Amino acid sequence: MTLEDLRAGVCHEICAPGVVPTLMRVALLALAGLAGCSSQYFPQSPNHVSMSMQDGKLVYVRDGRTFNPGLGGGLVDAVQGNPQAVAAAEQFRSRQITGLTATILGTAAMIGGGIWGAVLAVDNPDRPSNDAIAPIAMVLAGAVAMIAGAGYIASAAPYQWDAINLFNDGADRGFGPPAGTPSLSPPGMTGMTSYAPTASLRMR
Repeated sequence: MTLEDLRAGVCHEICAPGVVPTLMRVALLALAGLAGCSSQYFPQSPNHVSMSMQDGKLVYVRDGRTFNPGLGGGLVDAVQGNPQAVAAAEQFRSRQITGLTATILGTAAMIGGGIWGAVLAVDNPDRPSNDAIAPIAMVLAGAVAMIAGAGYIASAAPYQWDAINLFNDGADRGFGPPAGTPSLSPPGMTGMTSYAPTASLRMR
């Protein structure tokens, strides 16, 4: 049996009536099962920020409350009361937003430049070669923006863990707000060095 015969046989089996709908149902069931996954244990440590899974997504947990991550805003809310942790969480959110924005704009520029160049090629196949400079530059600029955006998103993760660890360490040392504080309002802090992300985390 040749490779082409094998491919034809596989295609025939997959394309047989009822096979594709069945595969789609299986995929949908798998996605539904993943979306419904939740951790069996809910973190109980008072005045500590933990991570858990609810309905298939990671959430922050503190004093019985859950905070959806969003674009880092949930972490900022979860670590309120510890200025150092808030500063790290703000860096985390800022880098995520900046990275996502650059990635979206870069993608749009690449698509727009590609369409622009294709239209020029179709409308005027004998055009001077320098007419393609602008579309090519647009595509290249979009690629650079996408790479920079991806780098910013990747560089955000250490700040996420910094925020959580700073908050929990502060709570262990007695510098955090009292356990069960419903307002999560920031109290004064003394005895801890200030958080300087540019000094402690170089990246990035």
